[in-house]
Amino acid sequence: MIPEPVSGKTVLILGAGIYQVPLIRQARAMGLRVLVASRPGPYPGFELADQPFYVDTTDADAVLDIAQREKIAGICTTGTDVALTALGRVADELHLPGPSAAAASIATNKWLMRQAGRQAGVRMPDFRGVRNSAEARRALKELGLPVMVKAVDSSGSRGIVKVTRPEDLDAAIEKVLAVNRYERFLVEQFIEGMDCGAEAFVHRGRLAFLLPTGCMVFRGDATVPIGHYLPFPEGLTLLADVREQVERCVRAAGLDSCAMNFDFILSDGRIHVIEFGARAGATGLPELVSLHCGTNYYEQILRAALGLEPRFGPATGPSCAVHLLLSDRDGPLVEWRDLNPPDAHTVDISFDCRPGEPVRRFRVGPDRIGQIIVKGNALSKVLADLETKKKNIRIVVADETGPAA
Repeated sequence: MIPEPVSGKTVLILGAGIYQVPLIRQARAMGLRVLVASRPGPYPGFELADQPFYVDTTDADAVLDIAQREKIAGICTTGTDVALTALGRVADELHLPGPSAAAASIATNKWLMRQAGRQAGVRMPDFRGVRNSAEARRALKELGLPVMVKAVDSSGSRGIVKVTRPEDLDAAIEKVLAVNRYERFLVEQFIEGMDCGAEAFVHRGRLAFLLPTGCMVFRGDATVPIGHYLPFPEGLTLLADVREQVERCVRAAGLDSCAMNFDFILSDGRIHVIEFGARAGATGLPELVSLHCGTNYYEQILRAALGLEPRFGPATGPSCAVHLLLSDRDGPLVEWRDLNPPDAHTVDISFDCRPGEPVRRFRVGPDRIGQIIVKGNALSKVLADLETKKKNIRIVVADETGPAA
């Protein structure tokens, strides 16, 4: 039953892309008046909104103007960092639940995040903030190879390059500076280990929810998440360590009234924080949390944004996994076909684009062209089932030499 305080209120959702669509749909299902703001483009969320606004969500003044004129009761987003500064500005100005502008700045700028984390005692890679090639070379000598060179204000794994040889540093810096807008970029220690993460929720000054997550990655210039799974047994074993590091991050950024997404490296039996965001994760993570905990995670994001207590179920539901569908070439999508027979374990097989539309060879998160989600009683069987189902999906993309599967 929809709670009486929610229905009929106006919520502003920042972003109209594929990762915001489930949040928009949930808001509609809750009886909210849904405003959706995003820069102009063929984004699917616009057509689901009660009223779309075609503005750049990095333009905090424009977003604030919409929020004031429309007398919103709440503001939120999911799966993206780019709108968080504007979200924080609106939360501050209109006294709405959500991360403050100052907290959002720390959560969206890796240099500020690293500095705040260091002061709060967060376990993380050693790092240097540098301004040019000469400073980067000094940092490389101090940290030792390999290192990660990172833009501080990009998202979706853009502008992140692993450097294993000194002669590759200049090329890495060039890639980073192509997307970095801040005065510094990062050179940081590379930590060898297992990629993993966590979803968390901070509400009214306390950590209200925490769930470690397993991660599947694509390794190119950067390590990019392309799948996740629950439960993550290693994370549950190390739950006390995970909680300590997450709570230190919360204090470091001063975050409240928001979902949080964490990227970790598990090395030598300890969690190392690579970065965190003041929003729920992308790559199907809210869907997995909803399946595994029996509570719609998007609903909790909306409830918190409206000042209501979010409600989380126990992590005792089915094992589940998500994997992105990818292309290995640039070009128009010729066709896609799902050859899997229907079964009770398939939660979702969906594509983000239609035949004839352009797709990109996968390099970073936004290059996805769809996703597959499966569930089951045992994690090992779920992961095996996921691999089988992936093989039964046919994707054909054309380039100048013709179509190829």
